[in-house]
Amino acid sequence: MQVSLGQYTGVVQDLLFHHETGADVPGGDEKIMVMRWIATPAKHLAKVTIQITRMENGEIGYGAVDMAVVQ
Repeated sequence: MQVSLGQYTGVVQDLLFHHETGADVPGGDEKIMVMRWIATPAKHLAKVTIQITRMENGEIGYGAVDMAVVQ
């Protein structure tokens, strides 16, 4: 499956937005395909997602986002 950068970033932003706010995010089959691709380990490719956000105290927080396929 070929995934474009635009598809990847939009899906990750939607997922993180839902995680932070609990708000529903419209989706479709293409989002499911991209999320499965992101969460599936690869032999020759490192896939890293980093979230950067402004915290309640005004400072900038960051961290790696762990994504895994639920079996």
